[in-house]
Amino acid sequence: MIDSKISNRYAKALLLVGQERGEAHAYVQELRNIASLTEKFPPLAKSLESPLYAMRERRRVLEEIMNRLTLSDPVRTFLLLVFDSGRIRFLKYIVDAYRKYLDETEHIVRAHITTAVDLTDSVADKLRTSLEQKTQKKIQMITNVDKKLIGGVVVQIGHTIIDGSLRMKLKNMKEMLVQETQ
Repeated sequence: MIDSKISNRYAKALLLVGQERGEAHAYVQELRNIASLTEKFPPLAKSLESPLYAMRERRRVLEEIMNRLTLSDPVRTFLLLVFDSGRIRFLKYIVDAYRKYLDETEHIVRAHITTAVDLTDSVADKLRTSLEQKTQKKIQMITNVDKKLIGGVVVQIGHTIIDGSLRMKLKNMKEMLVQETQ
């Protein structure tokens, strides 16, 4: 709870700066780059967060990372502010919150699509169009293939799940048959 409040506050602040400068999309990519680096290399994240190392040494490590990633001045300043405030451990959550707020301002919804086989471009376009009509928002599809579905599609948008998979239909038929035989 506290994590999300802190993350949201920082994310909103940077988003406002990004919007004022017309660089909101660039900022999210820069934040993702540094966050993915700390996720890929957990010892790096630990060294930035751990009080076992001197604050000045940890800050120097962060500055070196930022130099190698060639980040914009506002993002560099933001990251140093987050670090100096002792909040660098929330970076992943800040990035997630930033992306969420950016999507909201642009009326974008992320739809997680799971299918039994890869979608063709035309089927993906039809599905996207259908979802955009239903939600009245732009849909960004994140697709996944799960052979266990047998066929059909499962769509998750936020907390809403639409399960049109053959696996679910077979399960429902089985339950109906079991109920009828009792």
